[in-house]
Amino acid sequence: PETTDAKGMFFFALIGVAVNGFAAMRLQKGHSMNEKVLSLHFMEDVLGWIAVLITSIIILFQEVHILDPILSLAITGYILFGVTKRLKETMYMFLQGAPKEVDLTELQNNINSIDKVRSIHHSHLWSLDEKNKIFTIHIVVSDINDISEVISIKNKVRELLKPTEVSHATIEIEFEEEKCFMDGRPNP
Repeated sequence: PETTDAKGMFFFALIGVAVNGFAAMRLQKGHSMNEKVLSLHFMEDVLGWIAVLITSIIILFQEVHILDPILSLAITGYILFGVTKRLKETMYMFLQGAPKEVDLTELQNNINSIDKVRSIHHSHLWSLDEKNKIFTIHIVVSDINDISEVISIKNKVRELLKPTEVSHATIEIEFEEEKCFMDGRPNP
């Protein structure tokens, strides 16, 4: 095998640290999952280039060419470790898991305690990305005398949703006498 070009490695590492460091600093202020993942990726690249820089300096002064493949394997292992960790978070979001910062049980209990709410079902909370949370619910009501009471119940639910930062809510009001559209069973 050919020996490592330590000088070329050194200058290439300097460019890699500068470019990836600049990109990482630009994305560091991001809030979305994509921005966070990219920022961490660039930081991993910076660390990798720093390791290449240090290795090139060592090879310039000591002919220990085995360091290059060892370094390549180490960087690959480190990146693989980081990817598997973030892959789990990303898959949870792709599979539309409920946002962990929202206590769905507490939210359901609060909705159930609204006056004239008899029961709730088909309650779902998920996130399309870290910013946009979606909430759907079927609310069974009783003793409703006019439409203003239905509007009042919906407004109370929307108030309960404000702290959760839900960006879109679908609130289906059902009456005790009707069957649920989703499963055709009488309302509980």
